[in-house]
Amino acid sequence: MTVSGRGLRTQPRQDRARATVARIKTAALELIREAGVERFTTNHVADRAGVNISTLYRYFPDKSHLLHALMKDFESDRVAFFVGHLPALTQRESWPVWVAEVVEGLARIRRQQVGGVAIRRVISAFPELHALDRQSSDQTAAELARALRTVSPDLDEQVAGAMASVVIANLTHLLDMAFEQDDHGDPLILREAVRVLSSYTP
Repeated sequence: MTVSGRGLRTQPRQDRARATVARIKTAALELIREAGVERFTTNHVADRAGVNISTLYRYFPDKSHLLHALMKDFESDRVAFFVGHLPALTQRESWPVWVAEVVEGLARIRRQQVGGVAIRRVISAFPELHALDRQSSDQTAAELARALRTVSPDLDEQVAGAMASVVIANLTHLLDMAFEQDDHGDPLILREAVRVLSSYTP
């Protein structure tokens, strides 16, 4: 599957149109969760969302555009949580406490979002979608590097960047591992993720 799309063909301007797009996305996530990405079609999504197929195509010209939009939404939420939690590290919390909160928060996003676990598995399964994952990882690593230098002003900029990249790469991989077979996240792997990342003290 080649994902060449970049999400919405037409931006919804009215509340009704935005609600329609939201229904389409929710229906797609439900179908991915139930049957996997290879088995869902735009016709199935339209039926589940209760819209005409032409309405779906008004916003998403094909399956790849819809899939890209779903991935982008998930990654945006993931980055927003991570970046939003950085002030806790720079202002008051120790590294191990902060790591534990971040691991639990990111795991919670996967559990609570409709199709959150499934959509992350889709990202892992399709090399064509790795660019989205890489983009959000680079963004979070850059933000973490800045936070590390706030906590430790003497930390070299390049060292901070390398440390942040290592943390983000391991955090992402360990979370993917925890949810690979368990939709709630394997508690043992999540606990080990906290232990491993906490030991990597900046």
